[in-house]
Amino acid sequence: MSYNITKYYFYIKKGEIIMADYKQMYLTLLDATEKAINELISAQRACEELYVLSSEENEKNEKEN
Repeated sequence: MSYNITKYYFYIKKGEIIMADYKQMYLTLLDATEKAINELISAQRACEELYVLSSEENEKNEKEN
């Protein structure tokens, strides 16, 4: 995923200072943060599921032996 950051810089146009669009910057960062958190949560859940499955399998193997 990539973002077009060129529109966020301050720049001078005909002697006038144009401000960065802070609202758009904030919303872009918030969106990316939310996606990253959700990805981490998904990965954690997958790892927890693998752990539970492997623990159950180990317990089953121990009972058989």
